[in-house]
Amino acid sequence: MTKHVGKRRQFEVYSDRDMHTARVIAEQSLEAASVAFLEEFGLATMQHDEHQLTLYVRDLEGGHSHCFKIDLHRGGIKECE
Repeated sequence: MTKHVGKRRQFEVYSDRDMHTARVIAEQSLEAASVAFLEEFGLATMQHDEHQLTLYVRDLEGGHSHCFKIDLHRGGIKECE
């Protein structure tokens, strides 16, 4: 079975814990960029008793921005309101 691989795009991602330091991440979607950021940088910025992290993601090609709230305790992710 051939797996289709989509085009990787550049996303700028930062968290509410460090709003002055954005990272550029190459991924296929906003969600994938959020997860990649969280795996590499996000958890290091959290205190041991914190359960929620907010990520801001901007597609550098298209300019679209999204905000995601991630509940690390329950494992959920949802768009900011």
